[in-house]
Amino acid sequence: MGPSTRRSGARLALTMALLLVAALGVNRLLRGPVPAEPPAEGAAPPSPRPAEPPSVPASERGYVRRLKVIEPPNPGEPPRAVRDAAVVEAETAVEPAPQAGGAAQPRLARSLLTGNAPDSSLSLVSGPENPGPSRPGPGDGGRAKPGRGADGKRPPASSGADMAALSSASSEASRLVARARGRLANAAASGANPLSPEAVATALREQIALDRKSETMVRDALSGLGSGASPEDQQAAVAKALGASGRPADPESVTEALAEASQPPRPAPSPAAVADAIAQVSTNLPDAKRLDELSRLAMKPPPRPNAPPPKGGVSAYVTYRDAFDRVEKDFGLRPDQVVPFPAIETSLGANTGKFPLRDTLLAINTDVGGRFKPAQRAQAGRDLAAMTRLLASGDLGGRRVEQLYGSNMGAIGITQFLPSSWAAYGLSFSGGPRDPWNFRDAVLSTGNYLEKHGSRKDYDRAILSYNYSEKYRQDIKQYGANVAPGIRAVQEQAAGK
Repeated sequence: MGPSTRRSGARLALTMALLLVAALGVNRLLRGPVPAEPPAEGAAPPSPRPAEPPSVPASERGYVRRLKVIEPPNPGEPPRAVRDAAVVEAETAVEPAPQAGGAAQPRLARSLLTGNAPDSSLSLVSGPENPGPSRPGPGDGGRAKPGRGADGKRPPASSGADMAALSSASSEASRLVARARGRLANAAASGANPLSPEAVATALREQIALDRKSETMVRDALSGLGSGASPEDQQAAVAKALGASGRPADPESVTEALAEASQPPRPAPSPAAVADAIAQVSTNLPDAKRLDELSRLAMKPPPRPNAPPPKGGVSAYVTYRDAFDRVEKDFGLRPDQVVPFPAIETSLGANTGKFPLRDTLLAINTDVGGRFKPAQRAQAGRDLAAMTRLLASGDLGGRRVEQLYGSNMGAIGITQFLPSSWAAYGLSFSGGPRDPWNFRDAVLSTGNYLEKHGSRKDYDRAILSYNYSEKYRQDIKQYGANVAPGIRAVQEQAAGK
């Protein structure tokens, strides 16, 4: 057989081989993936293939909370990562649990439904976290906006090596999340309560203790600087103290801690008052159906109440002139710069919200329906702890938990403060307990918030810190311009001009 014949035979064999491979590929495609054979009885399950971490939007990179590890593992065991169905798309990877004796912090800002039954407990233990996003302002309705670290820079993104090391645990978490989805769906359908009163009470006690420790560390850090310290030095000291105590040190948290530390220390509530507040918050918990309903409502905010006509704002100034005059004296804000806030937020107190505060914060924090961003869930957890402390100290007007109603995102009172913001910026006109539903207290506290956010230098920027919306800023400015002539006429008449 000559060379040409051998070459023709080789080409024919190669062509047949390629046709055979193509035919096998088409057959495999038509039949679909071959199911994996079940492991033999008693054999260990196969190791999951590492999965690529979900992509993170550039706007949130560096601020996405890591997947929670519920508890430190026993020596020699891998981390047990469990999260609820809501966290899958929003978070990036699994952080290994802290080693024994590590810096794990109780964190009400983290909420995960775990276990094998619909009545699983609320687990709230977390390790060190990246700086969180900037906190929302009082009028922001709980909407967090991207922020930067205490140094004004974005935290570095995780390296490729870090992500690769975490991908195996992320794959394992995905398996557990699939099971969690089914449990949560069953709980919502049956109305079972996914929250454990004991776990919620324990988490509240731990978070309150952590907040007190943090406040003490912040005051100690500021007292160590002396009275001549620059604002930059104060901010740096507070950021360091917050980080050392396990709390976020983003710019808004630093501003909030500075505002709280600038007030004289308030008497601590008695242990009995704290225990009673915790009992109020952790008993008669809403079931899964109610949590899901509230979370749906939170995602569909009702329209903002119509602001009253300018004469209504002028009438409010006349009625509460003593409070507006004190704001101008203490915080340098004219009445026409403050009147718009209660007018636009709640129509001068006529519509302060109809949603039960405790249940709304729990719905956002537990996120049974998987609707909220990590920052929103974290904020709701902080507000839940702040609400409990305010109940204990009487700084919610002496109300009990079942009497507390607010917005669909947990803002309360005449100028719609979140509970954590009210704890930091709330003031009492009379010098007694604070009440966000008291007009004078609300006006004074709003002035305090705006001044702490730079209103003396840049009023427009302070408005945006209250509610990060250009339309909101324009509405505030326009309403202020509309009421200014009437307020000046009242002032001139009082002065005898």
